[in-house]
Amino acid sequence: MKSRYRIFFNLSSRFYIFLSLLSVFLGGIIYILFRTSVPVFFRLFAYIGMEQWIEKTRNSTLILSRHLPEWLVFSLPSGLWAFAYSILITGIWWKNKSHIKYFWFASIPLLILGWEVFQYYGIIS
Repeated sequence: MKSRYRIFFNLSSRFYIFLSLLSVFLGGIIYILFRTSVPVFFRLFAYIGMEQWIEKTRNSTLILSRHLPEWLVFSLPSGLWAFAYSILITGIWWKNKSHIKYFWFASIPLLILGWEVFQYYGIIS
């Protein structure tokens, strides 16, 4: 059992960053293509001139979203983004000997759970 954890924490920082970016990307794709609401970050697509392409793609994929499990459309993106933050912080700070790493490790559950609490009370959407 120890060797399994040793392998996980001996991975290179580049792999952690790659895994983190991949998770953000996949969560973003699910959010963009299958969520019915239009997120605020769609302004970015308008700014870079991709708004029409995104709208055409969304119009064809929104039909599919009716057949996907609700958890995949509404919960998986948030889970992927939380995983991305967790793996990135772990990858950056794991081997560091500074005590500040404990602040960053503690920020993982605080941010993730705090986000859910703020949503529950309607402070953020």
